[in-house]
Amino acid sequence: MTVGIMGALDVEIAALLEQMPGAHQERHSAFTYHQGKLKGRPVALVRSGVGKVAAAACAQSLMDVFGATRVVFTGLAGALDERLRVGDVVIATELVQHDVDVTAFGYAPGEVPCPGGLVVPTDPALTAMARQAALQTLTIDSGRLREGRILTGDQFVVSREKVFRLREEFQGLAVEMEGAAVAQVCAWRGVPCAVIRAISDTADGQAPVDFRQFQAEVARISAGIVLEMLKLLPL
Repeated sequence: MTVGIMGALDVEIAALLEQMPGAHQERHSAFTYHQGKLKGRPVALVRSGVGKVAAAACAQSLMDVFGATRVVFTGLAGALDERLRVGDVVIATELVQHDVDVTAFGYAPGEVPCPGGLVVPTDPALTAMARQAALQTLTIDSGRLREGRILTGDQFVVSREKVFRLREEFQGLAVEMEGAAVAQVCAWRGVPCAVIRAISDTADGQAPVDFRQFQAEVARISAGIVLEMLKLLPL
């Protein structure tokens, strides 16, 4: 019943790793996995690195090497929806790879040729646990909760024009660089997956001046939800 927990950056898993003193480390391929317990549940925690290829390979190892029966991705994202502010949380109900383009062969923008499709859903039960955990941890000061579609692509979105296009074409709430790849691998394997993202910027270049320090503060919001979520999982 190992839970695989992933973040793309060190800052996204730091708050969780702090709660795992004495965790056992194992190196597989390009990734260092931390095995231990969080809230009494066995977990394998890992920094995947940035981008879809790294995230997919890392998720595969979580299942093949560590026997992860659930996978949770935690981290940061840029807002697409104008109502989102820094510190808000978006829990994915579905994900789309916005940078996939096989339209020349009759596919819709973002649609992955077989086996695939346009939308990759997250696991309803695991997502419901994430929602419950978020409602228990979020405050007015730390952020608000939204649920819906998150977009993934191997691009760091910084232009207002790109934000507008993604919002209009794909109706996404937020954009990041790993979630859909992880969800796709989990769907193929039949492993429940949840994606939790805290908003760190507005995806149009409007970010705090000291962005690196602010990243850590916002990443702790998402990590706190994961910790609360683990309490809801059966032993």
